[in-house]
Amino acid sequence: MNLLSYLASYLDCQYISDLHYICITQGQANHIRAIPEDRFSLKEYNIAAQYIAGAGGDFPTIAQASAAIVQALLTQQDESSVF
Repeated sequence: MNLLSYLASYLDCQYISDLHYICITQGQANHIRAIPEDRFSLKEYNIAAQYIAGAGGDFPTIAQASAAIVQALLTQQDESSVF
């Protein structure tokens, strides 16, 4: 299982594309941050960050890519609460 599939499954998304529209809780954000760094490769984190956050370049560390993913998912929550 790759990181995008893992996140979609963990966050109860029917499709990977649903990751663009979900609202995560602080607990879910903490869970994503706590994924062991050896579970998925840096390449998979960068792919997920590009897909979810629209990040243009590659992050040099898993921690930075993970932070971008979490930030994007939390920002989506903030934006969805406005409407």
